Amino acid sequence: DQTDPETLATLRSQAVGIGLVVAIVTGVFTDAEARALIERTVFKATRGHWRESFARHLLNYILHVEFEHTPRLIAEVMGRDRSTVTHSIETIEDRRDDPALDVAVTRLAKLAEEIIALRDAFASGVNAKP
Repeated sequence: DQTDPETLATLRSQAVGIGLVVAIVTGVFTDAEARALIERTVFKATRGHWRESFARHLLNYILHVEFEHTPRLIAEVMGRDRSTVTHSIETIEDRRDDPALDVAVTRLAKLAEEIIALRDAFASGVNAKP
């Protein structure tokens, strides 16, 4: 029996997303490797594709609103000017009037907190070794 291509494409997409989270949480990616991955997209010096720009806006917003970091500190880490970070935070805040985006941002922030907690748990001794 041959599985239809659409089902395979869906499974591949799910496996990539879940695999990325699992690799981050379990420490398969070191911080340096994870940073290298996002430096090619979210952290890159140029504006990039609109999706990369939007991802950067979301990251800045979540770091500021949910994790309570200042725009100055976020700018330092992201290699951006403070005013650029402030603009990206305001961009997401203005768009949260859209109920679908508001729910998505809330869920993404909770997911980020959970991923960080899981990563910390695995780093402190939770592992798959018998």
